[in-house]
Amino acid sequence: MKYHKRYDEHNSGTEFVFNTFYNALKDRGIRANLIAVPGKDVERYIDYASIVCGKAPRARVYFFENKADHLAIIKNGLSKSKRPITNKINVVSGDVLCYEHFIGKVSGRVEDLGLGLGIREMMSSCILRLFRQSRLPGSHNKWKAQILCSALRKVPATEWLELYQRYLSTVDLKIKSFNGLTDPDEFAARGTGRLVHRYVDKQRRCCSVYEHKIVLEDNKRQAKLYLFTHMNGSFMMASMLVYK
Repeated sequence: MKYHKRYDEHNSGTEFVFNTFYNALKDRGIRANLIAVPGKDVERYIDYASIVCGKAPRARVYFFENKADHLAIIKNGLSKSKRPITNKINVVSGDVLCYEHFIGKVSGRVEDLGLGLGIREMMSSCILRLFRQSRLPGSHNKWKAQILCSALRKVPATEWLELYQRYLSTVDLKIKSFNGLTDPDEFAARGTGRLVHRYVDKQRRCCSVYEHKIVLEDNKRQAKLYLFTHMNGSFMMASMLVYK
């Protein structure tokens, strides 16, 4: 069974992780354009759009989708909603990883790229996205955020840590420690993270969300990397990088 058929849009673990991300954006007072891929999670993403764009008169939301059936679900969900934020939401048929081709030179200071791809493919694609976002005109010294969600698919911890190191190096950042450990091999052996949420997954019943504490080397970007693992049809890793 392919991942998109196992994925549960009402998965409590996924909701917990992404609610944590958007509440962190709210706490930092980030108000900016939002680029996102809601899939079938339309109502939840309307809430997220309100958090990021609701109090910013010029901010706009762009929901991307390249599957016709999901696109119809998004449009239907927006048409049923009576929330004022829907007036700011644009639905776009296309690939979010090259969103400029579809909406022009839009400053996407918050990019939610939760595509569920394999982590190797996801990280290689998002290195370029992070490079472009970090160099947006007029965004110097303004908060930016990029959210990723990918399937680990038995990729060992030492490898995905290296993938994240390459990703972060795009904006001159580096991981100093992970869950209090500095040795990747030691982390791979016992770096399970802190259990922060238990829930029931429709495929595997009782599951858990683990938070991985990432400490970055001192940097001028005031950056923070949030990192979680959880189960939603597959073993997932979700992260949010917030930086200036």
